[in-house]
Amino acid sequence: LGFRVVIVPMPGNLALNGADRALGLMTDDIPKWFLGGHSMGGAMAALFAFENPELEKLAGIILWAAYPDGANSLEASEIPVLSIAGDYDGVATPEEVEAGKAYLPAVV
Repeated sequence: LGFRVVIVPMPGNLALNGADRALGLMTDDIPKWFLGGHSMGGAMAALFAFENPELEKLAGIILWAAYPDGANSLEASEIPVLSIAGDYDGVATPEEVEAGKAYLPAVV
């Protein structure tokens, strides 16, 4: 369908060590980017959105079994967020994902 998908290499294969690395890969030939991640990768995508609120080319974030925390709340943000989680994730419990909703933008 013509979508460019980029997997951002992380130091030590841990998103925690490279939350800002996506910025260097967001080229100007694509005007709108979506950033996503699973578990800690999703939490770091939320952190990236929190730390770059003025970044117009960031069109939204996608969280798989992930959520921001109170220190990186996106509650006041207008960035679209898609949050996907399952009951049997094995790491993020449904209760944790539900509690993390408090730090996501309001549904419009």
